[in-house]
Amino acid sequence: MSKLVSEGYFYLFILGRWYEEYIRKYYLLEKGLNLLPSVGEQHQFTIGDTREGMEIKNDTQFNKTGNLYFEIDERSGAGILKFVPSGIYSGSLSYLIGDFSNFGDFIRGI
Repeated sequence: MSKLVSEGYFYLFILGRWYEEYIRKYYLLEKGLNLLPSVGEQHQFTIGDTREGMEIKNDTQFNKTGNLYFEIDERSGAGILKFVPSGIYSGSLSYLIGDFSNFGDFIRGI
């Protein structure tokens, strides 16, 4: 695995965590809802990124394209070639996707 690949994966991973924190702060300040982060991998895989059941995805290309990209498969780490189902398939109640300037929250099953 090249250093560039691992650094690129790490950057996107950290950016995703920052985005989750940004969304949690937005919901707290703008809507009065305190979204708590999920606890551990198993919790995240079963109900999403928050304890309330929200899966949060940062679409880094949305600002450039104007299109939302719904990730359905992902690699679970740098250097891993096999894809696994993405969080959209978790038991989350809603799916939030966008970037730092625009995002949408979609309720699952409707």
